[in-house]
Amino acid sequence: MKKTSLVLGLALACAGMLWAKEWWEKKPYLEWSPKDIERMLDGSPWGKIHVVTISNPTYTGTRSFSTEGTGDLEREKNNLFHLHFLTARPVKMAIVRSLILRSKGTLDPAQLQKFLDQSNEQSIVLALTLSSQPAGTSSINGYLSALMKLTSPALASNTLLATNTGRKVYLSRYDPPGQDGLGAKYYFPRKLPDGTPLVTPVDKEIRFETMITLDEGATLTGNELGVELKREDRIWMQFDLRKMIFEGQLEI
Repeated sequence: MKKTSLVLGLALACAGMLWAKEWWEKKPYLEWSPKDIERMLDGSPWGKIHVVTISNPTYTGTRSFSTEGTGDLEREKNNLFHLHFLTARPVKMAIVRSLILRSKGTLDPAQLQKFLDQSNEQSIVLALTLSSQPAGTSSINGYLSALMKLTSPALASNTLLATNTGRKVYLSRYDPPGQDGLGAKYYFPRKLPDGTPLVTPVDKEIRFETMITLDEGATLTGNELGVELKREDRIWMQFDLRKMIFEGQLEI
């Protein structure tokens, strides 16, 4: 009898762990802190960071008053590519909450709610924003310049979304970073050319992939800092579809 009770108790405990709510389901998004927003955009099923590390050819190990704060004084420069699904409701909640905090209540609540409720039945949209460690590295300016110059035709053959079962779609539209502060936007069709959905119930993962090229001299911020050689970086990220469930629905 005791053995049966123990087994039943373990089963119920495991079931409780399986169905335990995540933090974004327990806490209303209007109560999210800046740290919660960061966690959603950079460390959740819908948002992650791809890191590109570049060795600094001008590193000397010394600092001076004139070079402090430039971001180019480290042996290595980490360029952070923040990727998140702009069409996923949890990401939109994070963006709305961020706007509310920054505006201190001056934005129209109706417009914010319209953005939150707006659905895109045709496209899956990923946003890409940039930062660096340390802040202010010259290479991040080169990447931003590259993003501004990119076009949809230039990305059409090397930018895609693919599931673990081999289903894939290529980029349908690209928007460079604009004044909205949401970064570069990559649009993909939700359906394959034959009309079937990109994501099916048997798919477990979805992968984003694109290329960004730094032209020679793109990272130059001063003659004394030297020039990065031309380089091509593959920017990618794998997302677990099984975890991208919000309020009982797949959100991508």
